[in-house]
Amino acid sequence: MNIFKQLPLLLFLAVLGISISNCKKSKNDPMDNSGFVCVVGDTCFSLLAGQNTDVGSVCMSVNDDELCITYSTSGDWTLDEAQVWIGAVFADLPTDTAGNPIISQFPFQASSLGGATDHQFCIPLQDLGIIDDGTCSFTLFIAAHAIVVNGANFDSAWAEGTQIGDPSNWATFSTISLNCDPDHASCGDCETAFAFGDSLATCFIDGDFDQDGQPDGINRWGWTNYLETPGLYNFELWAGAGQCDLNKGTLVGTVSVDYDGALASVTIDIDSSYMLNESHLYLGTDPLPTKNNKFTVAPGQYPYKHGDLGGVSSDAFMVDGLSGPIYLVFHAVVCGF
Repeated sequence: MNIFKQLPLLLFLAVLGISISNCKKSKNDPMDNSGFVCVVGDTCFSLLAGQNTDVGSVCMSVNDDELCITYSTSGDWTLDEAQVWIGAVFADLPTDTAGNPIISQFPFQASSLGGATDHQFCIPLQDLGIIDDGTCSFTLFIAAHAIVVNGANFDSAWAEGTQIGDPSNWATFSTISLNCDPDHASCGDCETAFAFGDSLATCFIDGDFDQDGQPDGINRWGWTNYLETPGLYNFELWAGAGQCDLNKGTLVGTVSVDYDGALASVTIDIDSSYMLNESHLYLGTDPLPTKNNKFTVAPGQYPYKHGDLGGVSSDAFMVDGLSGPIYLVFHAVVCGF
């Protein structure tokens, strides 16, 4: 059942708290919204069960005239339920007196999914008040929850993001930015990209970062790179290289690191065919950043970040307080494909 067909448009907009005052349809434009409205920046978030177990992803995209939120599980995990709340005003998220989200009041619900490995909610852009005239640019808050199954085990899972309410329930929310751009300057298809250092690189998927003799079971592709001594290092920036397979990816730029043993200068340059919308950097003595004392590859947990860059061709970071051998993980959102 489509919930949007059951709610009057004005009531739905009131629930989401989204103003349409700065977005109007251009009646003279022969193209539909599919060429103009896009998600800018991170479009996929890890789906974490039991707070730390990566069981899949939740991805956002604009398809034709709809914003679609897609759940996908990995490994032996499947979906039993999925629930989503989305809004422009975070205070509109239904919560109890302790600030914990009330999942039963989320507007989009799917139950009895029967072990599906993916599920999608699609929301008409018009119902969100997003109709392009080249002026729309704002952030939406998303709380995406699921009940996931592995054999006889059921667990609660959330799209990785910022903590909501009591930390013991590990509820989180994420944010996405939508942009309406008739010139396509910051729209088009976007891909996630990681720095690759050839012999210096270890794929997340293959990594035994806790050194227990077994791969850690990380499902997300990307690389950590080992810088053993001070010096000048040059890395390739690869987009869309699923499973760390360069044959699947596109070389979109370079990442240069000048490390003097204490200070690292990191410079990112994007090829002229593409645009840089977000940068996330980790530098440290461990191979990966940590969250709750466990290694994570989620870019939102990297300590150095530049978001909403708006399609630039270069970026830079300066990181001090380093010493000895270090690791680098660099993630970017690159658009223009």
